[in-house]
Amino acid sequence: MKAKLFIVFMLILLLISTVSAFEITPTRKIYDFEAGKQVQGSFTIIKNENQAMKVAISTRGELADKIKLKDFVVDLPSGALSKEFSYAIEMPSAFDKPGLHEGEIVVVGVPDEKEQKGAFVGTSITLSTKIRVRVPYPGKYAETALDVQPGNVNEQVTFVMPVTNLGTQDIRSALGTVQVLGPTNALINTVSSQEAGIPVGQSKELLAKWLAEANPGIYSAKATINYDGQSTTANKTFSVGNMRIEILGAEVKSFRLGSIAKIFLTLKSEWNQEIENVYAELYVYSDNEMKTLVYDSKSTYINMQPLASDSLPIYWDTQGLVAGSYTAKVILHYADRTSETTFRFVVGGDSFEAQLLSGKVTERTAKVSGGSLLPFIFMGVFILIAFNIGLFIYFRRTLSNLKK
Repeated sequence: MKAKLFIVFMLILLLISTVSAFEITPTRKIYDFEAGKQVQGSFTIIKNENQAMKVAISTRGELADKIKLKDFVVDLPSGALSKEFSYAIEMPSAFDKPGLHEGEIVVVGVPDEKEQKGAFVGTSITLSTKIRVRVPYPGKYAETALDVQPGNVNEQVTFVMPVTNLGTQDIRSALGTVQVLGPTNALINTVSSQEAGIPVGQSKELLAKWLAEANPGIYSAKATINYDGQSTTANKTFSVGNMRIEILGAEVKSFRLGSIAKIFLTLKSEWNQEIENVYAELYVYSDNEMKTLVYDSKSTYINMQPLASDSLPIYWDTQGLVAGSYTAKVILHYADRTSETTFRFVVGGDSFEAQLLSGKVTERTAKVSGGSLLPFIFMGVFILIAFNIGLFIYFRRTLSNLKK
């Protein structure tokens, strides 16, 4: 097992190294349209290793023929950890439509062959920086988005609406209104932001707050920005509180010591949507300190309806046990959480009493066997190496053609 874990660790390092040899900053840049002008820009390649590299630089996308590069194939020596590259954007007299127009500067890098010892299987890395030109809309035009800073029940939820003026005229007054909708799209509340003016090319954040006097669960918000007789909208889902199913109690309707007891766990969902595939595990111990496990079992699956109560049956075989007090731990599994509850079961010859002791909710992390990942990792490494060999061969041929 240790050997397998070591192999997995080394393969993960290999995968990481193939994608982290260098970075590009910035990863995107937006320029405002200026008819017929040439706009200067630059980006920087930052190496994460002190290793010599070659990079090939090209353009693609809608703006490919408008982005003018000064360098196409460049050596990056081992002593240089970063290098700045400049370019120019030749703006046309007009675009066929307003909005964002995008192109990319693509950088392909491989280790320098001169510093490799013996046979070399190279890996090429391709990164890009996006270049966007923002063409204004005629007259007044705004766009918005919606971000939500969630809260718990009876706490404030904040709606953030960044509004950008993409038109050719100033916006005198913009007002944001947010409709809070429940899981069936029923209107729960409506809240509004402050008003603000937005000059051409600028953005303003409009804020609206809602006191979440509601059940825990998933909600949706629809933001409408009204500005100078026009409007724009954005939507977002968000949660209030945490998903939770509470175990309220346990009972056996007919009990006889030595037989199989059918225990009904009483559950209560505090979530406003259905929770699927809920099941429980039962662990019974012979004393209150949970030192000796005498029985364990697993229930079937049920679906919990929104904000509803239900009972989940689970079985306890009491054959060979004596009357007395037992400590029981019930672990309820649902979504990405577990709800753990401790009971004291007091049993007699034909009597059963379940005393609720404590309960808590924790996040559940899925357990994955390290060995089961090996075939996928080996396959991924093989595909990655084959792909990079192809890129390396293509890159070498491209360099040879350029030298000719």
